[in-house]
Amino acid sequence: MGVPSALYSPEEIDANPAITNAGNGNDGLQSGSPVTGQGAGAELPADVADLDGDSDVQEATPLERVGGTRVVGAEVDLGAYEIQ
Repeated sequence: MGVPSALYSPEEIDANPAITNAGNGNDGLQSGSPVTGQGAGAELPADVADLDGDSDVQEATPLERVGGTRVVGAEVDLGAYEIQ
């Protein structure tokens, strides 16, 4: 079984993702990161945990790791954080 492209993109593996303060608890992306907008929003998992408390568990996961909006712009960023 493959990994959804919203989580993994083989085209970007060789590029430095420009992670902010990697390994020190802040694994967000720096402005200009090559993985910005490279995910596939259509492949985000359903919000089965109802992270935003709106009782809609069929919608795509609406929040990123630290509670910001998951989809900003046309596509999602690769990884757990979304550049706001």
